[in-house]
Amino acid sequence: MYKLIKADLLGHQQLLETEKVKQELSRFVQSEWRDIAIGKIM
Repeated sequence: MYKLIKADLLGHQQLLETEKVKQELSRFVQSEWRDIAIGKIM
């Protein structure tokens, strides 16, 4: 998914408008914030 979004950002930026991509980005951000909150280090 990451590679697909990155490629779209370099191109037409149409995928960012789709619900699936919005949901995936939202999940990613929530996961990152959760990891930060509990002090998990990558």
